[in-house]
Amino acid sequence: MKLIRKSSLLILFLFIGLNAFAQPDPDLPSEEVNIEKQFDAVLREANKKPTSPSLPPVDTSSAKNQQYLLPPRLLELDYEAPTIRPLAMRRAAKEKVYNFYSKAGLGLPFSLYGEAVYNSGSSERFNFRIGGKHHSMNNNGSFENQRYSHNNLGIGGTYFSDKGFAIDGDLGLRIDQEHFYGYNNADTTIAKDQVLQRFTEVDGEFKFFNSLPTQGGINYNAGLNFFSIGDHFQAQEFGVGGTIGFDKWINNKHLIAIQITDHIFNFNDTITQTNNLFELEPSLSTNFGVVKVKLGAYVGFDGDFKVFPDVEILANLLDGKVQIFGGWNGEYRQNNFRSLSKTNPYIVSQLTLENTTIQNMYGGVKGQLSNFSYEFRGGYRPADNLVMWVNDFPADTTRFIPVFGDIDAINLHATVTAEPVKNLKLFISGDYNTYNSDSLQNVFHLPNFEFNAGAQYLMFEKLGLKGELYLADGAKYLDANGNVLNLNTLFDLNFGATYQLMKNFSLFLDVNNVVSSKYRRWNGYPQTGVNFLGGVIIKL
Repeated sequence: MKLIRKSSLLILFLFIGLNAFAQPDPDLPSEEVNIEKQFDAVLREANKKPTSPSLPPVDTSSAKNQQYLLPPRLLELDYEAPTIRPLAMRRAAKEKVYNFYSKAGLGLPFSLYGEAVYNSGSSERFNFRIGGKHHSMNNNGSFENQRYSHNNLGIGGTYFSDKGFAIDGDLGLRIDQEHFYGYNNADTTIAKDQVLQRFTEVDGEFKFFNSLPTQGGINYNAGLNFFSIGDHFQAQEFGVGGTIGFDKWINNKHLIAIQITDHIFNFNDTITQTNNLFELEPSLSTNFGVVKVKLGAYVGFDGDFKVFPDVEILANLLDGKVQIFGGWNGEYRQNNFRSLSKTNPYIVSQLTLENTTIQNMYGGVKGQLSNFSYEFRGGYRPADNLVMWVNDFPADTTRFIPVFGDIDAINLHATVTAEPVKNLKLFISGDYNTYNSDSLQNVFHLPNFEFNAGAQYLMFEKLGLKGELYLADGAKYLDANGNVLNLNTLFDLNFGATYQLMKNFSLFLDVNNVVSSKYRRWNGYPQTGVNFLGGVIIKL
């Protein structure tokens, strides 16, 4: 409790001192200022850093209409290209912006989908946003209790003060219902109420940052976030965190930055567990002609200190067509009931939590041509307390226990995107991993190979077509007799189409898992076979 009080007081004092430290320059005009010669808001050629599209993580949970996208890398590097903030610049022509978007549909096996989002749009002082989403599916006729219902609601807004600061806030509600259908339903019949799992979560985030240049040219940001989650079996967790950061550009060439973060959470099933994490991340980024260098460090404390380097070097050759890079970074990954239940919704409600520490030593080459981009990289990633999953034998075979082990992983990654002709976009992404451990003989529920490819084509400016292919080898799992076996291989082929009937009205149809693959992301939980979802899209 003393550590919680100290952490909370630290965040409070940082917020109180922030506004006094970084006030906007009182001499700056409130109207738009056009600077013609002193500053030219153009990035130097040596600073260009094209990036590949970031793809969402694979989600092969059998309780969902399957949509998989592989991560383009094992560990994201928080290192963005320089952002210049001129006082004024020529405004580009505005594209059509829709304030309202909605999508609704029906599917087979029986499913309902509804989504609606409203955004008031940007203004000089305030914008407002609200949205909600529902997606449910019931495949009980083919596989007993294979059903789910996911519901989300969010509201937020941003306020821009004429004093040079802005405040942004979001509140959200999530109610997800899952069912433990991973039993042999050929021999057993169970009522749905007996295998019901429900997650109810409320979360929020508030940010405070400068919207105009400050007197000393220092950019600042601060934030508070919280969450509260409970499940159907009385497991409860509450977390709160705070962050504060500063950065300053020197001669538009050197960036000095520091970020301080504190995470506190309390998990209660039959006993109470606390897990606090303090993080400090200072860094210096600079350019030497075509070479860009980041020198930084990561300091984490959760009862034990961990210090990792945070360095990267990138050589920009042939005007961005070829970029050679390498780096070394590391971090704590705070494991809690909230994060683990989102990874595997069939988790037990009583568990022991440990944090993961992970490092990433990598190198590769990437670049971009006119209509073609690529990235090839290799990396070595040692991890302590990496999360794996085993069935809860013999208590409940339908639920999973997170287990932790020290594992060294070697990763090879490739991503290629192209637009060979107008309106046709192609992408390929793949990862190959090897896992080694001195303390473990096997690594469970971690696939070695993952691959996906896709194409999107817009025909006649009205008909949009897409196709996606997902492959993954079968990960190892432990059966009830202690035997180490392999899950079956994933081969998932999806197609989709949208057709614009009118300016603001379109139809869509998605056909997922065309080959009706029975892939199991989690032992005992086959995914839904071929499934359809179709409906309407409205934009206003």
